[in-house]
Amino acid sequence: MPVVVALGIVVALAITMLVLVGNERGPQPADVAVAYELAWLRRDYSSVFDLSAKELRDGLDRAGFVAAKRAGDAKVGDHSERDLDVIVDEMVAATDAAVVVTRVPATGNDLRHRVMCERRQGKWQVVAYNLVKDDLGGARP
Repeated sequence: MPVVVALGIVVALAITMLVLVGNERGPQPADVAVAYELAWLRRDYSSVFDLSAKELRDGLDRAGFVAAKRAGDAKVGDHSERDLDVIVDEMVAATDAAVVVTRVPATGNDLRHRVMCERRQGKWQVVAYNLVKDDLGGARP
């Protein structure tokens, strides 16, 4: 009898774990946008590749993408050693699309980026990344 009770408890725990894991939605659009921004700032081009949708990979495989981005490093300031913080200023999300506006105060220019994400094959990916036009001299709302 104790074996049957113990077995019942184990089965109940296993079912509970499966339900909990099945309900985990994974990283949300804001999480992906922050990770993408930090990966760019830290020059972690492998992570940038992973977070990017196909259209942002310039038609390159991982090795080609990383090599191409490293070749352009001389033009970019190095933030890899800084303790950077990315702030989410705004986010609008629907079922499979989201726009996240990020800001990185530690870079000194406090510019904002618009990170557009789509859910593809069950995970969020960045499909577009650009400077918020208001930061080019226009007034912010």
